[in-house]
Amino acid sequence: MQNIWIRPGLATFVWFVLFILLESLLTALATGAMPGHLSSWIHSAGDLYVTLFWEAPGRTLQLTLFDKPLFVVSNAAETSARVWSLHYYAGTILLHGILAWFCARTRVLINVFQQPGLIPGIAGICLLLIASLYLQIAACCTGGPIWIIHSMTLALIFNPATATVRMIEIYQSVSTIFPVMQWACAAAGGYLLYRYRQITKDNPAENCILTD
Repeated sequence: MQNIWIRPGLATFVWFVLFILLESLLTALATGAMPGHLSSWIHSAGDLYVTLFWEAPGRTLQLTLFDKPLFVVSNAAETSARVWSLHYYAGTILLHGILAWFCARTRVLINVFQQPGLIPGIAGICLLLIASLYLQIAACCTGGPIWIIHSMTLALIFNPATATVRMIEIYQSVSTIFPVMQWACAAAGGYLLYRYRQITKDNPAENCILTD
């Protein structure tokens, strides 16, 4: 009975950590600064928020679950030395956990290697992860973390080596639709994952479920 929960649980945890590591390393490659610090308000101010919860539970829940990230991965501990920081909010972590569980239960990598036609599964997972990520780059995003694609775009715009007048004009004309693009990214990822499940249901021999 224990194996039914232990093995999938461990596999889910491994996938979850793998997602965080891959996201951090890819961000490091894009910015040129390796990840080196993990922080969380749970460690730095957990007692304070427990006290606040008893005084104003609604406001505290809003702060801890929506306004503040549960943890932050960055290249440096000191704010003044940070080049980038990935902010993992409650919704981001929840989605990562669901996708990690999905990967553990369906052995999605095994399926894809056996049947390349199942690649939409990997693409869907990647799009959903991208849609949930919030990145702050010190060179351009001084106002706080924003959607990772928007942040990377701003980094190009604010870089004198890559920016052109035409790029700036294009950005100004599309800057307001990034929230729509984020939702579209999530919707596309969800659809591709749905297609993956349909394919595996139609081919039960390839639908490897982790149950033992």
